[in-house]
Amino acid sequence: THVIVHDADLEYFPDDIPEMFNQINPDKDCLVLGSRTIGSKERINLYFLTYFGNKVLTMLFSILNNKKLSDIASCYWLVNVESLKKINLSEKGFAIEVEVLSKFIENKINIIEVPIKYHARSYEDGKKIKFKDGIKILVTITKYSKFNILKKLT
Repeated sequence: THVIVHDADLEYFPDDIPEMFNQINPDKDCLVLGSRTIGSKERINLYFLTYFGNKVLTMLFSILNNKKLSDIASCYWLVNVESLKKINLSEKGFAIEVEVLSKFIENKINIIEVPIKYHARSYEDGKKIKFKDGIKILVTITKYSKFNILKKLT
């Protein structure tokens, strides 16, 4: 009935899944988004720039979509399969999260944030996100935002 997107780079903990699942209202469409920045769960961030960049991009996303979120790039979410089938996805890589969140907002599907544990990996251990990914996320935020003037003209 549901799909869990769980970034497989060993930074997240599957024991957060039951708490995420408990937030689902069976009578309503929703997306449960794991957040690395709310609540008081154990978290280890190794890089200030990735943390700060995510906070800036999340703030911009929240402003442009008139929806306050705390962590748009966690890559840890739970969603009803039927809700996911309602949206057509085209983005690749890290930008897909912005597309999913934007389309859920556009379709008035509720987004619920739940605190998750986090233990960052180092680049030496295989962390993948780079500065260019942040730029792609920025472009994707503007592309799918509620205030995208180009989208309204077409």
